[in-house]
Amino acid sequence: MFRRYTPYDPREWTQLLKQVHADFGRPSERWAWMIDHEWQKQMMEDPEWRGVAVNEWHVVFYFKEESDAVMFGLKY
Repeated sequence: MFRRYTPYDPREWTQLLKQVHADFGRPSERWAWMIDHEWQKQMMEDPEWRGVAVNEWHVVFYFKEESDAVMFGLKY
């Protein structure tokens, strides 16, 4: 499940993680999140980017069970 924050708001991100922790527990075998590597790669390959910081946050949530992914998608 992809989530993008443009602009990035640390309070919004923290609130989402707190809610996900309440519903699914802490990151474990059941679920995890990481930075969207495809987005990072595109940014690095963009000649216009030139390493300038952008106020964006692109993450991917992974779930072991499809039902958890569906519930996450419906709720968030």
